[in-house]
Amino acid sequence: FMSNLCCRDATCEDIDALSSLYGEVFMDNKAYIHVFQFSDSTKHLNSLKWLFSKRLRLLLTSFRGPFKIVYDFNEPTKVLASGGCVLNSLKPTIGDMIQAGILEWPYLWGFASLWRALVVDNELHNKIKLSGIVYDGELTMIGVRPDQQGKGVGSFLILSLLNDSSIKGKSICLQTQKEINLSFYKKFEFTELYRDELHGFSSWTMARPSLFN
Repeated sequence: FMSNLCCRDATCEDIDALSSLYGEVFMDNKAYIHVFQFSDSTKHLNSLKWLFSKRLRLLLTSFRGPFKIVYDFNEPTKVLASGGCVLNSLKPTIGDMIQAGILEWPYLWGFASLWRALVVDNELHNKIKLSGIVYDGELTMIGVRPDQQGKGVGSFLILSLLNDSSIKGKSICLQTQKEINLSFYKKFEFTELYRDELHGFSSWTMARPSLFN
């Protein structure tokens, strides 16, 4: 199976397929459950697909860092995993977010959920700033189809990202809300820095040092 794995750069044409993937992968993520707080699972799934479609458009319309798709050579249209790394120097601005359509949020999902999302995002990223961590990029939206987990697909994705010429050897950080992911990322020389308790869920920050230091 591993010999059939291939990787390519994601494009805007992949947004629908990737939004569906991320909706499925992050359905039980406690941070998103806190943000949207919908008891209706269909509504929760639709809100996730909408959110990730906006994020993807933001990251794929212009280069922000590598964003990869893993697929099987024998089924090239089936996405097995996807994820990217946003370079600090190319982080989206508020203007970019508005252009991507983020202002639709309160009309579709309510102002309260938007406010909760802003609070959580601010808390997580302020903690990184206050810690004094210096990094060149941040892994984002790492997702593997549930039926493909434990088969080496995630490892193939991470290695493909870390070996991309735009970030190879640079210092990279990440945040995860699942403790089970810690041992996975440690295989790629990420070190656990700290754990935050936020609004009923935990979030871990990890970092991988630059190879040039």
